[in-house]
Amino acid sequence: MKLQVREKIFIMAGAMLTLLLAALDNTIVSTAMPKIIKDLNGIEHYSWPFTSYLLFSTVILPISGKLADIYGRKRITISGIIFFILASALCGLSTNMIMLSVFRGLQGIGGGICVSSAFVIVAEIFPPRERGKYMGILASMFAVASILGPGAGGFIADKLSWHWIFYINIPLGIVAFFLICCNLHTANHHDEKRRIDYPGVGAFILFVAPFLFAVTEAGKRPVYSLDILALFSLSIIAFAVFISIEKKSKEPLLSLHFFKEKVFASSVISSSLGNMAIFGAAIFLPLYLQSAKGKSATESGMIMMPMMVLMILSSNISGRILTHRYLFKFLASTGLFMAFTGMLSIGLFGAKAGIDYIILFSGFAGFGIGLTFPVYNAAPQSLFSLKQVGLVTSLLQFFRNMGGAVGSAFLGAIMSYKMNAEMKSLSIPGVSRELSDLMRNPKILSDPEKLAAIRENVSADNVAQFDMALKSAFGGMSSAIERIFLVSAVILFISLIITVLYFDENDVRRSISEYRKNNS
Repeated sequence: MKLQVREKIFIMAGAMLTLLLAALDNTIVSTAMPKIIKDLNGIEHYSWPFTSYLLFSTVILPISGKLADIYGRKRITISGIIFFILASALCGLSTNMIMLSVFRGLQGIGGGICVSSAFVIVAEIFPPRERGKYMGILASMFAVASILGPGAGGFIADKLSWHWIFYINIPLGIVAFFLICCNLHTANHHDEKRRIDYPGVGAFILFVAPFLFAVTEAGKRPVYSLDILALFSLSIIAFAVFISIEKKSKEPLLSLHFFKEKVFASSVISSSLGNMAIFGAAIFLPLYLQSAKGKSATESGMIMMPMMVLMILSSNISGRILTHRYLFKFLASTGLFMAFTGMLSIGLFGAKAGIDYIILFSGFAGFGIGLTFPVYNAAPQSLFSLKQVGLVTSLLQFFRNMGGAVGSAFLGAIMSYKMNAEMKSLSIPGVSRELSDLMRNPKILSDPEKLAAIRENVSADNVAQFDMALKSAFGGMSSAIERIFLVSAVILFISLIITVLYFDENDVRRSISEYRKNNS
């Protein structure tokens, strides 16, 4: 695709804004949710808007990638932006939690298309040699969203109203729409005679949706609950049906031959494990800082900021290196080793380390994982034709999302198990058994206001003992979270081994060289 420099700049700006909006809606809602709950009276449905967005934005990824390969990137990208804008408006107009959850699901569909399309557009307009740099820029938008989202959500909810955390997407989405629509040309390598594998899509949805819902719920209650077991069972059956359909389909949604490419397979596994470990651990780091180090929620956010900033920096550095030197394996291995070292250090030395060392360890891990972002995007793309790059790119993002979702639930289950073991014999004097059980909940222990309310009900004679028991409870939670960092380090080490053993950099170099010869 021949484009002027000005057009490429505008398209990149549109892709970055599109991706940032979609990524931001994962983080901006969290700090505004207390006000939403208060306004809509739906505390029992607190998690539904998050689960709905995660579920639909993940399910749509491979489907949108396949549609982009068939009908063109521009058409699908524009459709995704329009869908996202309209769904955002509906979210802002919601009058109860059920409505908000439904519209968040629709917003997730638009968001998933936007995330997939942003990376596909880069593959569309830049040759393989240059993709690493721009992939690094795009990938850093996730870290930018993590930095801006919580603060922006709280500020907008306080100064305007929670409705505006959704309405703000409308003008920004319109800007992205015109940047893409007016500058991205319609490519000629798409074949509309190809057809969507509808049975495969149906089986895929029946496999992923129950699985993700079960995973998110398993982090809150026992995995052996009857409804969770039923969801996992449905997911397993649907997966078997899906694989059977894909083997026979002429236009499979998930081409199994993709996994015969070592670079694609190792990138999927390594990046999924990396997301499982680093982003799962990042969820619990603020909790650790509040329980073990006595920091407030705001202070915890500030302490985590260097980790995110370094992730942005290293992602861009890695991308620029890949433009000049094809050091895919070196950068991925170095990044995973750094992330492994950072997580291991927090797990082993976090209890005795000061805040400056926590910042150092987490920053080291953030810088390391940032180095891998462009590698696991650009390398697999270079092995496939432009007719397949939409599906390839969306599958990579799909498996990363799945890794993050599974990681959060898995690490949460480990923390719950460890906390129960640590605090089983803990006696909290001066409070009822119900309150005593409640105080074993990490969310209660990390909420100073709720703890203060419980403490007010303790008799004066038992206050000193209560404070000692509370200190032991904090110790139990800190110990449990430290175990999470150690498990995350093990997961990152496995990811590193897979990259070292199976990521064949020579295949990528040959593919890039062939592309240059054919287009010189």
